[in-house]
Amino acid sequence: MNSDIRFAIALLIKRGYAITLWDSADGDGEIELRNSTDANAIFDRLGATETNKLVLKERVKDGFRRVGELVLDWQENGFDALYDYSAADEEVDHDIREAFALIV
Repeated sequence: MNSDIRFAIALLIKRGYAITLWDSADGDGEIELRNSTDANAIFDRLGATETNKLVLKERVKDGFRRVGELVLDWQENGFDALYDYSAADEEVDHDIREAFALIV
């Protein structure tokens, strides 16, 4: 996996987000990892599956709330870049764009 992707995921976790990892880009597969803030576990699972969809969540009083999605572009040598994303609001959009160096 590209070190820039690793850095971006670690930065989002540092900002307080949790990540749910799906074993399907369409979100209809099995959940491989739920509401994780363990960067190493996320990296290990990404490298071991063909998953490329991560659901970004933030902690709320009674659990977690979905605030975004990340779709990673798979290349022969691993996850290479952010292919697409969505965000629930401007703050989450800014955090994603900053983590993946989309802000110029």
